[in-house]
Amino acid sequence: MKLKFLFLLHLFLTIKSFSQAYIPFQFGNTRWKNTEADFGYSKNICYFSTDTVGILINGKKYLPIEKSQSPTPLGGVYRYIYDDTAQRKVFVFNPMDSTENLLYDFSAHAGDTIKGIMKINHFTSFVDLDTVIVDSVITKNINSINRKYFYIKNIHGWHELPYIEGIGSTAELFDPTLKNKWTDPVFYFNCYQYNANTLYPDTLNGTNTCNNFLTSVYNLKNTNSICIYPNPSERGIFNINTTEKFEWKVLNLEGEIILVGNQNNIDISNQAIGIYYLQIQTEKEIVTKKIIKE
Repeated sequence: MKLKFLFLLHLFLTIKSFSQAYIPFQFGNTRWKNTEADFGYSKNICYFSTDTVGILINGKKYLPIEKSQSPTPLGGVYRYIYDDTAQRKVFVFNPMDSTENLLYDFSAHAGDTIKGIMKINHFTSFVDLDTVIVDSVITKNINSINRKYFYIKNIHGWHELPYIEGIGSTAELFDPTLKNKWTDPVFYFNCYQYNANTLYPDTLNGTNTCNNFLTSVYNLKNTNSICIYPNPSERGIFNINTTEKFEWKVLNLEGEIILVGNQNNIDISNQAIGIYYLQIQTEKEIVTKKIIKE
């Protein structure tokens, strides 16, 4: 009877571990920071989410991720992320070329091959690096949260790194595939922060590397050199105030481009009342702002 009880208990715990609730990405007040090292040169990159409204792309709600880096500051929307909680998959949309790609697959099991993983590393000459293999899947407790770790290796078997459920890659958020030759940059994932709490790595161990860099990100964001006025606008006519050369696109909430141009005034007076996105590209950055026609 005792052995039967132990067997049933083990079976229950096993089933419970397999049925662990999926932990999606957090948005609205979230920061990812990593360091990129390339031929003796390093730069800190921070991705941050401040918007939970998002835009609809092919019927899916994508949320914008902004980017800043040092020593070369950049700001503005860099990518859009959609977390499909039903499939346990995370997709990314690139506004520059209007492409959608699979970014993470947290539904996979050990031994699975995942195809379609996004690859934006321009330094590699291989063409088959959108294919990775899941080496193993384990659960780790970080700051009292059990997160699944998916240890991934490329099909050549040269390197291995984890994808962390609800956080991303331990190398770099948007370039989760692996360093494949010595000329590729090396990424170091420094921290993940949500609601001003550092959830990765474990702050109980005294590691909290987000804060100083994030202060500079806020300063950059708040002192952006591009000003849109009036906003909101009753007439649907907006002005862009900047000393830089630029081009712009106006998108509706479905992600459809409704107007493009490069002049300082924008006229959407013939559009319906509501919220639109104005995407401005300069020589230094891409900035996306909400504009409101009342």
